[in-house]
Amino acid sequence: MKKWFLLLLIAGFTKASAQGVQAELSAMDSAFAQGHYQQAAQLAEKIYPLAQSQIKNDTVLVEFHSTAGSAYYQLEDYVKAGKFFREAADLAKSRLGETEYHFSLALFNLASCLKEEGRYAEAEPLYLQSLPVLATAFGQSSLQYTRCFYTLGSMYVDMGKYAEAESMCAAAVHFYKTILGETSSDYLGALGTMAVIYQGQAKYEQAEAIFLSLKNYHAAQPAPDQATLQTLENNLGELYRHMGDYARAEPALEKAVALAGSNPSAAFSLNNLALVQKALGKYNEAENSYRKALQIYIAQGKREHPDYTNPLNNLGELYRMPIMPMPSITWPWLNLPLGNIRKRRNIWKNVWRSIKPHWEKRISFMPIA
Repeated sequence: MKKWFLLLLIAGFTKASAQGVQAELSAMDSAFAQGHYQQAAQLAEKIYPLAQSQIKNDTVLVEFHSTAGSAYYQLEDYVKAGKFFREAADLAKSRLGETEYHFSLALFNLASCLKEEGRYAEAEPLYLQSLPVLATAFGQSSLQYTRCFYTLGSMYVDMGKYAEAESMCAAAVHFYKTILGETSSDYLGALGTMAVIYQGQAKYEQAEAIFLSLKNYHAAQPAPDQATLQTLENNLGELYRHMGDYARAEPALEKAVALAGSNPSAAFSLNNLALVQKALGKYNEAENSYRKALQIYIAQGKREHPDYTNPLNNLGELYRMPIMPMPSITWPWLNLPLGNIRKRRNIWKNVWRSIKPHWEKRISFMPIA
């Protein structure tokens, strides 16, 4: 139940400020506003080579880069989105000044891209730098600012920093409930995040009560959102796993995988399901679940993301168990043949060196079939 927020800045481009590219700017603005993000991104690429020379108004130039970045963000192309947001920040800093809110908007959006890439250490200082200016620009009691600091709080949840996250997310829950009501998506999303925090703090009864309440609420809607129900089933399964209640964890996670279908969100649930299967002694099933999760993350280009390294680490730990022999087949997802003992050791060293610097100290303890 993690909810992100992006400060989208839709520019109202004027003919006087950008005569040469006016038609394209207006078309990009309209496409983005209507949710046609691919079209907006294509127009952004067409405008980009001419932007610096033909957009004379500094604010409009910054807003062009921000809107282009927002289009790519919605397309989940966080690398390209980050490129545009970084340029927006540089332009805003040099032409408008660091205290002008466009600079902080761009920093916030750049941090959101880094967050989605799992680059939390880089995202955190940008969030912290942008929040004071945004508090002044929007007002500390505004919905926009609440969404900003809640986004930082949700990232702390991703990082496992539950103490830092708790006060920020609790404040957001109270604000959303008071201002937007108990049926608003903001309130329900933040409430789910509080349950994740309680789980991380081993407050299992409080977490379970929230997850079940949210599940019942969403399931009772005329047209239940399957993605939300999938997330809740996953969170319940993960909660029960932490409680050691594998009898309830396994079916919840199996249901989460089924609800996800071909959606990439299945990967997270597959990793959690594999952890339960391993605990139940279902080692072959666990191996299969880990490998399915890895295939999904590789297809998403997430080899450097914690989402990918977690199941890879877990699979390695599974193979360390005496009962699990190292596979003697070719793994398509690694594209590396596994042959004799020496070759196996070298392959595992190469795989793990990129994600676990101290793996070399542990490799000698790996059981070899």
